[in-house]
Amino acid sequence: MASIPTIFATEWADARLAIRLTMLNTSWQRVMVEWLEVQTSVDLRNACDAELTSVSRLCPKLESLDISDSEALTSSAVVDALRRCPNLKTLIAWGSNPAQTLRGWRAIQEAKPDLAVVGRQARLVIRVRAPNLGWDREVRFDVREGLPLGKLMETWCSRFGISSSQVRFLSDGERISPSDTCASLGLKDGDELDAVLEQMNIGQWQALDVPEASMTQLDRLLHGKLEPHQVAKETVLSIARSVLAPAASPRLQTMNSVQGEVALPWKSCKVLDRDQCKKLVEWTESSFERGQDVHDFQLRLTAAQLDQLTCDNTSRTLTACAESVLNGQEVAPPYFILRRHAASDRQRLRIPFHRDYSLAVVNVSLNSEYTGGKLMFVDGARLICPERKPGCATAHNQTAIHGVSSITAGVRYNLLAAFDSAE
Repeated sequence: MASIPTIFATEWADARLAIRLTMLNTSWQRVMVEWLEVQTSVDLRNACDAELTSVSRLCPKLESLDISDSEALTSSAVVDALRRCPNLKTLIAWGSNPAQTLRGWRAIQEAKPDLAVVGRQARLVIRVRAPNLGWDREVRFDVREGLPLGKLMETWCSRFGISSSQVRFLSDGERISPSDTCASLGLKDGDELDAVLEQMNIGQWQALDVPEASMTQLDRLLHGKLEPHQVAKETVLSIARSVLAPAASPRLQTMNSVQGEVALPWKSCKVLDRDQCKKLVEWTESSFERGQDVHDFQLRLTAAQLDQLTCDNTSRTLTACAESVLNGQEVAPPYFILRRHAASDRQRLRIPFHRDYSLAVVNVSLNSEYTGGKLMFVDGARLICPERKPGCATAHNQTAIHGVSSITAGVRYNLLAAFDSAE
């Protein structure tokens, strides 16, 4: 009658079980070790680090190894195993395992460059540029070939605090949809997408090319993790220096050269009472379609509609506010926007520090039932936050550098008036 070790070697042929048997019964150890030493292919699906380490030590002739669905494995254990198996030619890696991660994949390639990996989802590095946002900084994304690019778009928009409804993504000049993938578009490693800002209802703005060293602290500020007074002076100064970037519009550069200033003071004034604010909030809500996955809703109004809703000559009042910061510049008739900006767990939208292309913008707060959404202006080496009680307006011109932190709770309502050049 054949012994258990012999039956195992001829019938079961399971490397993981062989290792356990050698630990349970020393009398089987020689047969199990001899069997393991001649194995050229081992199935270690759903394995842990200890099992992989044992197999790599006891199977010196291993040529093919299957670690599919081994989510518990670490990349360091896989790399150590590869180095112990000089004859290994093929790694089978379907499902979740270190070979599917960028860090793990790079480590595997470095440890064994000629290794054939089966089952790894192809990944590409795709670059996204944003030339019409006022800077040409590239953002690199490591993506799977079959990943819907809508996820990449959301990540890009969230990083820069821009609503996805305000951006078009293009590949070779053609608009791409969220369901497109790298494979369906024929994208290759290193290809570029362009993020193009749509004509925003509240006017386009010039993002500032802030030094990378300042970005981390500014991101924490805009995400509500730092208060304005906690930001280093050098970081604030780096924002002001960035306005000298060549991406500024010719009109903006002319203003700077004539006025000799980087940022002019903003001005605040009371323009609406509580009932008027409530009426505008209610009108915004009645126009907002429930169930929409929209966290930044904007509704355009005519001057007549605004005056009718507020039962006052509000359009003229806002124009007077703008004139106080325009320094006599001629502007076209303003356009008015009601804005509903809600907190989102998925997207922490914020508005990075920038300057508007509109000659002047008047921003009226309509409510206070929200957290975050803090308007901040750069004044030399300081950040200043104007009072934002309901009904209070903040007017600023084209030279003012400002940003808005993300809303972490509630819904923020604003009335905005934008004044473009009369030319």
